[in-house]
Amino acid sequence: MQRTSLRRHWKTMVVYCGLVAAAGVLVLSCQRKGEPTNQKSPTNNSIAVDQERVMLVDPGDEPSAFGYYDDILNELDLNPKKLSGQQLVDTTDLRQLLKFLGYGDLDPKYLEDASSTELMKRFPDDILSAGFFAPKITDVSVAPINPGWRKVVRFKAKGDATTEGISTGFLLFNKFQGTTEADYDKAPFGDKSKESKNTQLILVKADASTLKYPVYFLVFGPYSEGSKLITFLTATFDARAPNVVAENKYYVPNACADCHGGLKGEDVLTPDYEKLKLNYLDTDHWFDRLEDDFVFLKKHTCGGTAPCAVLYDGGNDESKPEFEQAFAVFRSLNREIKSQNEKVSPTQSFQLRAVSQWLELHETDTRHKDVFARALTPINPGDPWKADTSPDKDLLPLMNRYCFRCHSSLRYSIFDRPAVVSRKRKILDFMALDIKDPKKMPQDRNLDCWLADKEKFLDLVRLLPGPTPSPKPTPSPTCPTSSPSP
Repeated sequence: MQRTSLRRHWKTMVVYCGLVAAAGVLVLSCQRKGEPTNQKSPTNNSIAVDQERVMLVDPGDEPSAFGYYDDILNELDLNPKKLSGQQLVDTTDLRQLLKFLGYGDLDPKYLEDASSTELMKRFPDDILSAGFFAPKITDVSVAPINPGWRKVVRFKAKGDATTEGISTGFLLFNKFQGTTEADYDKAPFGDKSKESKNTQLILVKADASTLKYPVYFLVFGPYSEGSKLITFLTATFDARAPNVVAENKYYVPNACADCHGGLKGEDVLTPDYEKLKLNYLDTDHWFDRLEDDFVFLKKHTCGGTAPCAVLYDGGNDESKPEFEQAFAVFRSLNREIKSQNEKVSPTQSFQLRAVSQWLELHETDTRHKDVFARALTPINPGDPWKADTSPDKDLLPLMNRYCFRCHSSLRYSIFDRPAVVSRKRKILDFMALDIKDPKKMPQDRNLDCWLADKEKFLDLVRLLPGPTPSPKPTPSPTCPTSSPSP
């Protein structure tokens, strides 16, 4: 009964300001263990929830990760020796998957270091590539901040992959600039940049395919270690403040599924495979973040002669052809992402509504759109966010800063006002918890150390429609001197 009660509480619990998506993902290391016993097939993959490890992004576990890889690599005919568990992981690397996709002549390091322009010129009909500033993967709870950047390479499947029912592959390199002033003036991409410690690959099912799942998740270690298949990400999904919660391990498929469509189950957590989707690329949010936690990047060059460019391949001048060309890549990517979302969303999921909104705003317009232009039209009773109304005009920008990182893909969207209003009590309750409580919000910083900012946020939430609970006492925090201001 205790586990059932806890699971029900966890399921109804709203993750308010957890700011890491998943997809999303800072990966600093990987660890391998001996071959496990009692491996699980992902069709009945289950993870018991207990009081010792209540995390807000489900971490999964190693046996289930091995079972998932066994299942998908066998289904895709990528396991000719019929290995399993640790042996299968040890013998699989990114080169094999590139060959499977029809690009066996491409070295992973070349893909990571070559410019997007070069890649698309070489494969004009088959590859889309873009580098971009990625606040989603950056831990802002520590100072100095180590800015995250990403490079996505979308392959049109050829050869074996098409035979097996795959239409496209989305490869995602995760890069981090460093923490010194000199690092901020270095290019985040290229052969002299820091290597991707973790590289993610999503394979997308073709329309006429009989494959079981709409998307397939794989994760690879750094090139210097052979670009080997690994089972988990080491990320800051549930880090709430420096030295309070260390980086945790998040295993495929559960951690991936939690941020790419969700989990199902009552006493156990199981990926809702039929609803798994690609997450859209929100250029507007990236530009927003240069005005708060990452404003310091505007004083640096990121390897160029002008301030760091959010769309790395396009520069800062929106009137230049190179900016339009770079932006056009994101249009094409988001069109494909929308199409995939539509196939797995029988109803209008908030993820599908968000990517549709982005495409409507940017069909012909490359200009940055503010948060109120991006507010979603409600499909449930309630008003949309309004720029000229209190508390909306002050609250939505704060939620965009502190909450979008998770709540653009996990549980609900902060741009859906009725979804936020319905969680008013939970938002207030979770923000009032002690920093050591795993449900404390926001997840990526300790706002107890900046009470004025925290109280402003809480006061605005209290002004939302609906009953307002009595304020809970604010904990007396011990604030590390190395933390950046919020």
